[in-house]
Amino acid sequence: MRERHGLQFLGKYYGKPDSNQQDIISALREAGATVIIVSRVPHFVDLVVGYKGRTYLLEVKEEGKNLRPEQKEFFDSWNGGIMAMVRTVQEALKICGMQM
Repeated sequence: MRERHGLQFLGKYYGKPDSNQQDIISALREAGATVIIVSRVPHFVDLVVGYKGRTYLLEVKEEGKNLRPEQKEFFDSWNGGIMAMVRTVQEALKICGMQM
């Protein structure tokens, strides 16, 4: 098992899901999206969402919580498609272009 910055690449879960994550996942799936939970990958987002031929990277945060430094670094360096931090079901649906 390799370590980088004190984090394990394989093995134990890195942190615990925010309390709003399951509601967001359920709403996205009910709207027809494919949702893959990737929160075990250090320094990456929580969810990869596919909807109508597009892919979205979503970081789920509870109200009052912000990106950790390594997450902010990833956000700042991302050169791909849409990536966003969401706190509510409504934000997640809007980012992914779904009608509420």
